[in-house]
Amino acid sequence: MVIQKPNLNLIKLKTMTEFKTRKEIFEQLKPIISNTSGIDDISMETDLFYDLDLDSLDKVEIVMECEKEFHISIYDEEVDKVTTVEQLVDLILSKPSLI
Repeated sequence: MVIQKPNLNLIKLKTMTEFKTRKEIFEQLKPIISNTSGIDDISMETDLFYDLDLDSLDKVEIVMECEKEFHISIYDEEVDKVTTVEQLVDLILSKPSLI
């Protein structure tokens, strides 16, 4: 009987940075934020709470959409630290892809 070793390349998790640039992530993220906030004028410096007047439920909705769009998992503790679009982009970039 021959036992094969697992192919470690198949189980390696890659971060989003290996696939996308910050600008690409931002461009994918803008419609998600716009759909929730109803505001189209969004920049990296945009504050999710003060500029877009989002509440914590809106933030959860955005995070859930990000998880689906980018195939990542984001923990509640990480979300609590995010206040700007730039911070959300950086968080997405730091996460390993689930696919």
